[in-house]
Amino acid sequence: MVFNSYAFLFLYLPIVLFGWYWLNHLRAWKIAQLFLIGASLVFYGCFSWTFVPVLLVSCLINYGISYRSARLEADAFDDAIEEGRPDPFDRSERHRKVLLVFGVVFNLCYLVAFKYGVEQLNGILSIPGISSFVMPVGISYYTLSQISFVIERCQNTTAHDSFLNYMTCATFFPKLAEGPITTYDEIAAQFEDPEKKCFHAETFLRGLCLLVFGMAKKMLLADTLAPLSDFCFQQAYYLDTLTMLLGLLAYAMQLYFDFSGYIDMAIGVAKLFNIELPDNFRRPFQATSFGRLWQRWHMTLNRFFTRYVYIPLGGSRAGDLRTCLNILVVFVLSALWHGTQDTYLVWGVLCGVLVILANHFLRHFADQVRNPFGVFFLRALVLATCALVFSFFGAPDLNHATALWRRLLVPTWRSDVWPGFLYRCAGQLDLPETYLLTRAVRALAPDLSDQVNLEIVLAVLALCLVLVYQKRNAREMAENMRLSVGNAVLVALLFVWCLTSMTGVTTFLYFRY
Repeated sequence: MVFNSYAFLFLYLPIVLFGWYWLNHLRAWKIAQLFLIGASLVFYGCFSWTFVPVLLVSCLINYGISYRSARLEADAFDDAIEEGRPDPFDRSERHRKVLLVFGVVFNLCYLVAFKYGVEQLNGILSIPGISSFVMPVGISYYTLSQISFVIERCQNTTAHDSFLNYMTCATFFPKLAEGPITTYDEIAAQFEDPEKKCFHAETFLRGLCLLVFGMAKKMLLADTLAPLSDFCFQQAYYLDTLTMLLGLLAYAMQLYFDFSGYIDMAIGVAKLFNIELPDNFRRPFQATSFGRLWQRWHMTLNRFFTRYVYIPLGGSRAGDLRTCLNILVVFVLSALWHGTQDTYLVWGVLCGVLVILANHFLRHFADQVRNPFGVFFLRALVLATCALVFSFFGAPDLNHATALWRRLLVPTWRSDVWPGFLYRCAGQLDLPETYLLTRAVRALAPDLSDQVNLEIVLAVLALCLVLVYQKRNAREMAENMRLSVGNAVLVALLFVWCLTSMTGVTTFLYFRY
């Protein structure tokens, strides 16, 4: 089940919202939590019921680690009182370190087994008539949240909680499938707040607006651009340079609106329950350096690697060479988190090298630029660099990626077919909204049909760029939107527009990670 589906919007979500607020209104707090846990497992099970045991085993093991850590602390405290020692946790320190290592290793092995082992198993057991094994949706996201929880518990920076509270936070369905990656405290504290269990009309309406904005990003923009980028990646061996550049720009916009659209929906749905999830995108393409971009893109994943990898390795405190190495390690791990394909590894190394170059040679220059034309140039450079690097991220394999880069490094213009490939690429965009226009052009001026298709593509990309570079993102717009009749009508019209486009819904790109 995905957020942008009829079953979710008109059946699942209304039932869960009503049950949650009604049970809390009756002050049946624990029953309300059990209801939400059950509803979250149903949501997750709609992808495949075989995923539910995988999630439950992860939760049980990690909560067991937390429970054992709490018992060690309690026993150490009791022993210290009996023996009159000033430091009650001195003797439990070694045991908690063992628990910490065990918890991190278990979660990493669990992730590797299901994320990468499934792929290898499918290659080995390619038996006709037997369905392929599928990687559990969202395992990359909730496993990193579990690692964060284990580290915080074993370092005694987060208090042990009841199993019911833990399961409510760990299985909360808006963040299960594709993040954002949360820490335990930022969610648990909200579920314990009595005010959060009451219905607030203003918060609810703002969450609804953000949900609609996210749906619009996904269905009206990302899904619209998908055929263009797919065509360019599949035809990488044949396309001319200009067509390839158009396809790469389309893919950069598709990837951004697909992932940020899901995150907006997740944050919006959580807000319907009075729960605030952390931001994951903060206008990344408005960054003026490649290093700044990664501080704004997938911010919760960035936070995880910074807190638990970059800083423990020494961060930027051990000299320039060590800092560069730490940055490279983080991006290589990020690449492996996305997958084991060689294209991801090349993408990660490229990103790491570009961030190092940006931080050491361009960062101070970029921070000092205030001229509008200079800022525009730097932002355009960041977007162009990002689109080029993402070619490895979206290419089906390294051969297609290298073929694509050959078209870019050695400009190709086939005069015998120009602008045939450009028109063929533009023809992949089949918008219902322009159906009457394209039909009329084909009937009245068929020679102009290809040009009109290209102009429609350019108009869609121009709209994407306007939305990417506007002053406020979707979350800020929803937070600052005045609750008026005019805004309500606009959001309602946008919602209806999304509903009419729902028959062509595609899966989210980041579901495979």
